[in-house]
Amino acid sequence: MDIPTSALIHVSARGDRSDRSLGALEHLAVVARYEAGESVYRCNEAVVYWYRVVRGAARKSTLSGDGRRHIVDFMLPGDFFGFGLSRPRHFCVEAIFPGSLIARYPRASVGAARRLGFADRTQHP
Repeated sequence: MDIPTSALIHVSARGDRSDRSLGALEHLAVVARYEAGESVYRCNEAVVYWYRVVRGAARKSTLSGDGRRHIVDFMLPGDFFGFGLSRPRHFCVEAIFPGSLIARYPRASVGAARRLGFADRTQHP
């Protein structure tokens, strides 16, 4: 279920450069709710989105040739993950707490916004 980001993500109004850059990025975000064990993305999927944990947690894992799962990382609130080029993903990520909120950012839009200086324009009053 997608949730409006304005209801979930609070960006500080202190005026710090990093706060304003994050605010610009959040305009591109769509937040979705995941239940425990629900997949955020699977192995071999194309890299279409980058992600950030808003609330809850997620785990990154891979499968070995004999079918065993190997957990390689845990993502907590504020952690960005899922960065990559257009190659298929080597890992899968799933929520580990019920009601985890994960923001997704379209990879192409983030890149385009950065190239056009969108984030830079938000850093000046």
